[in-house]
Order: sequence, then structure tokens, then C-alpha cells
Amino acid sequence: MGRSRIHAPRLRVVCLTVASCLLAGLIASPVGAVADWSHPVNVSGVVNIGEESPLLNVDSAGNATAVWRRYRNGNLIFENAVRQAGGRWSAPSTAFGGLEDVYGLQIAVDPLGTETAVWGRRLGRFPVVQSASRPAGGIWSPPVTLSAAGAGSAVVVDADGEATAVWLLEREEGWRSVVQSASRPAGGAWSAPVNLSSVRRAARSPQVALDPEGGATAVWEEEYTDAVQSASRPAGGSWSAPVTLSAAGVGAAWPQVAVDPQGKATAIWAGTVFRGGRLRSSRVQSATRPVGGGWSAPVSISKAGHRRVQLPQVVVDSQGEATAIWQRSDGNDLVVQGASRPAGEGWSAPVDITAGSGQGGQHQRLVVDPWGNATAIWVGYDSSHGTTFAIQAAKRPPRGAWSRPTDLSRRTKGVGEPQIAVDPQGRSTAIWAIGARGGTIIQAATSVRR
Repeated sequence: MGRSRIHAPRLRVVCLTVASCLLAGLIASPVGAVADWSHPVNVSGVVNIGEESPLLNVDSAGNATAVWRRYRNGNLIFENAVRQAGGRWSAPSTAFGGLEDVYGLQIAVDPLGTETAVWGRRLGRFPVVQSASRPAGGIWSPPVTLSAAGAGSAVVVDADGEATAVWLLEREEGWRSVVQSASRPAGGAWSAPVNLSSVRRAARSPQVALDPEGGATAVWEEEYTDAVQSASRPAGGSWSAPVTLSAAGVGAAWPQVAVDPQGKATAIWAGTVFRGGRLRSSRVQSATRPVGGGWSAPVSISKAGHRRVQLPQVVVDSQGEATAIWQRSDGNDLVVQGASRPAGEGWSAPVDITAGSGQGGQHQRLVVDPWGNATAIWVGYDSSHGTTFAIQAAKRPPRGAWSRPTDLSRRTKGVGEPQIAVDPQGRSTAIWAIGARGGTIIQAATSVRR
């Protein structure tokens, strides 16, 4: 699911929200195909969905699986639909039943098509992290519990069949939380959990990325000091002690991490400085770590200014070029910006990806294909003539410039957070929920590689 967040960090700026508008939108006929993207298609019928956005997986053969949760007869269930490479979406079917209290579901797929799901749920008084798996064309295994009581949100990443899960274990009734991890080799059982962060501190917002050899790099926020920290694990090895990536005196939030095929890790986060209770600066910052080395000092990749930046995303292509996007406030609108860093060079100057008076974007997502083409999608809005929303996309080739935004969905009063995934053939699939009479509809569109 790619970059899919489980533990939603606390927003530090006021954002426009479309979640409350979902039921207000009415779907007309689908918009026409835009350059490089198919017509949007309905993946589901009209449903009443849960709070989370749809999930999306694409395996190495290009087969896509969409998962969403909905209410049926007063019960919360998970449904899914499948699209074989080059084909059409199947009719929806029940993916999970009897898990009404599940939250933070994440699903990852390995190159053989085996899906691994990780979620949080309450067993009695306390939350735990559980997992189930399904081989390609098979059925889901019974759930197994990975964590002790008190564990919450989780993140999972698969590579060559090995799964790594990272979650937060709440301690002392929420006053402290520790990042923990467990792994499962292909065809094997989950390991016992190990602590990644200090048990004497409070962590939040864990993220994890795997390198091609199966090593893992995790990042998270350390709540007491507002620092970003990281730990790493070589393939078949043990997790390192945590290290701090952000600079002293700079509050850091929303960390993300990506690893290139050569094993170089790139972490980004939003850094803020307060003096006298007032915001003095807000920037997106980044640090890197070569294979077998230590983390660099942080560098700023967005412009200086007092406007808030938040929710950065980062991807790295097969040649080591990094692309980052984030959201900033210009005082009137939320603007999606981006910067890039070719292998062995520094970060470019940031540029606006969304543009125009009264136009902005939020809930951005980012992927990169095997040829180094980065694709960003987001919920775009236009407040110049009464606020309307649409799923928008832009593309940037290696060392190139971002294209103008294009609408993937029709403009309406309600559209939910999108998800995007890319297959090894370079085709991107986007999915979202859009308002319809009586509820919402899950829709999808697919890019056409040129």
C-alpha cells in the first residue's frame, strides 16, 4: 500500500477536510480520459464506508487488489475487488468478516502474489496487533496475534516473501509508547517482537522501508524531544540501537523513509522552530545513510518561511534519484510542492505542483516507476467559484519538471483520500471514494505508459 500510514500524526495546521463532504456529492457520468490516464471506473456499488480510505495493492505481475470497509446490516466488514493485469475489476466480495473492531488495516503483497495483512483490534480491554496472509488465488489464514496487549497501529512491508511489521506498544496508559517490530520469513512463522525505540521515551508515527537484500530501516517521532529517530536491521540480522536524525532544537514530525536498490536510505520530515511560543520557521528536511554508514546531518529542502509544511512523502528510483513532495500553506490555500535529488547531487529548489489562485491540494501520495517517472496524486480543490474537489495527478520524468495537474475524477462536493500503486511495467493505479446518492462509490483509474 505503499506508503500507507497507520498511525495518523496530529495535524499541525488547519486543513480543509473532504471527509465530511462525502455524503453530499452526487456522481454524474464519468469524466473523459485525460492524458496518460484511463476513464475512472466504479469498483464498488454505492456503499456506506468506514472512516479509512480504500487500500490498494499491485503485485509484480500487475494484478491489483482494492480493499475497503463498509457497513452491511449494521456490521462492519471488509470488501475487496481484483483486477487482473490488463483486465477489468471483478465484482466486490467479502475479504474479512467478523472483525468489526479492526482499525488501521494494511496489506502488502510479495513478488509471488502472497498478501500479508496487519491490523490493530481490541481483544477485551486492550488493543493488539494481528496478522493474516493469503497466497495468490488462495484463502486467508486464521489471524495470529503479534504483539502484547496494548499495541496499536502497525506498518507492514514485504520483500521476496519476508514480512516486517512495525507498530506502537502503548505503555503506562498511553503516557509512553515504544516502537516494536516482528518479522516472518516466507512460509515461516512470526518472530517474537523486539523494541526499536527506548522504553523510557514516547514514540509515535513509525514508518519502515526494506532494501533489496531484505534489510529494514525504521523511522519514528520521539515525542518528548520532538526528534526523528531511526533504527536499522541488516538482512538476517538484529536491529541497531536508535539514533537521532533531526537537529537539536528543531521540532520534527511526519517522518518518512525510502531505500534505493543500492541500499542508500533517505529520510524526510517536517521541521519547525518555535521561539517565545511563536512559529519562526517551518521546513521539510532530509538526511541520508549509505550502505554500512551513518546518517548525514539534516539539510532543508523547502524554502525558509513561517508558513507550515507537513505530511512529506519520498520515493527513490532504481538509479538513486529521490523525489519528495509535501503540503504547505501559503496563507490562503494548501499547496503541494516538490523537490528532487539526482544520485550523488543535492536537492533541487522546491516547485509548486498545484498552482493557481484559489486552487490547492491535500492528502498527497507519491510513487515512482521502474524507469524513474514519479507520479503524485492528491485531493485538489478550487475555492474560486464555490469549493469543489477532484482527484488530481501530475508526473515528473527523471531530472525533469512536473507536468500540469490533470483531473482523474469529476469535480464534486465530496471526494476521499486517494491511494496509488505502480506495477513493474510502469502502470500506475489510483483509487478513491467519491460521494454518490445514498453513500459513496469506490472508483479507480489507471495510467497508460507511453
